Amino acid sequence: LEFRRVLFRSNLIGADLVGAYFEEANLERADFRGANLMGANLERANLKNASLHGANLERANLKETKLREARLRRAYLGEANLERANFMKTNLERAYLGEANLERAYLGEANLTGANLTKANLTGANLRATNLREAYLKKTNLVGVLNLENSTNLGLAILANTIVTEREIAIIEKAREKASTPLYQLVKK
Repeated sequence: LEFRRVLFRSNLIGADLVGAYFEEANLERADFRGANLMGANLERANLKNASLHGANLERANLKETKLREARLRRAYLGEANLERANFMKTNLERAYLGEANLERAYLGEANLTGANLTKANLTGANLRATNLREAYLKKTNLVGVLNLENSTNLGLAILANTIVTEREIAIIEKAREKASTPLYQLVKK
């Protein structure tokens, strides 16, 4: 399926859109709640204020996609390409982002409460004021993450075998001390 037109405010609740082509499509305020977008191409699409609650975006391509203020609560984004995507003020609460590529993604003021980022790549991602309360960061690559010190609730994130440099370790240790939580095992790169 190929969609190149404007689908502003479209109702696609529960739609089966496996492998759909939405490259550069305007999907602002579209409703994809519970939709199956596995393997879909949404590269450079505009999903500002879109609702993707519980949507399946496994292995989807969202490179450089605008997701500002989108709602992805409990969405499944395993192995998705989210490189340079804009998640400004996006709700990713309890979302699954295992093995997702978030390299150089902008997550400013995003809510990642309880999100699972196991083995995700956040190299160079911007976490300014990102809420990481209870986020699961097992074997997550945090090398070169920007504004880690300005993320919120970092001290309450679950870190195990997280890939970091000395710089990130110092920031995480400080956040742990502030939150009075133990420092989990980190892997220096």
